Amino acid sequence: MQIKLHANATTTPKIRKQIQESTKPVAVLARELGVAESTIRRWKRRTTVNDGSHTKQKRVRGIQIKEGWLPFKAQYQSNRDCSKAP
Repeated sequence: MQIKLHANATTTPKIRKQIQESTKPVAVLARELGVAESTIRRWKRRTTVNDGSHTKQKRVRGIQIKEGWLPFKAQYQSNRDCSKAP
């Protein structure tokens, strides 16, 4: 079975599972596996051993309507319409 890993991945799913199940101190485990301590902490925190998506996520920001904004806009629009010369 071929595993598709992120280009900069320093661990495989098998090693990640070993990290998550280990009770050894972070420093000892990092030295044994030849990875950074931050890598050990990161994989201990996660609930899965799979790589996440590495494609750019497109974010859509919603418009937050503040209380009182719509009545003000409606009032502004009606005043604007009234100010036009016939």
